[in-house]
Amino acid sequence: MQQLVRNDPGRLDWQRDLGVSLNNIGRIYEDFGETERALGYYVRSNEILDALAKKDPSRMDWWRDLGVSLNNTGMMYEFLGEGESAIGSLH
Repeated sequence: MQQLVRNDPGRLDWQRDLGVSLNNIGRIYEDFGETERALGYYVRSNEILDALAKKDPSRMDWWRDLGVSLNNTGMMYEFLGEGESAIGSLH
């Protein structure tokens, strides 16, 4: 998926798919107790989904995807005892 996005960055649907996929991979690592790895995937997902939502603010589905990823990021920071980072990730 990452290669597809690199080859054709104009395909916003592929960017969205990549962002959601990274979030899902983060959830898998979270389920296995690998919180640091999960956090890394959530942060990468946030970056992609944030940029995407800002490209077309009328796409509420993209904002929803970003909200889910930000929530997961905040929960990971909280689990790791990084309360300030958890709060910051939600702003």
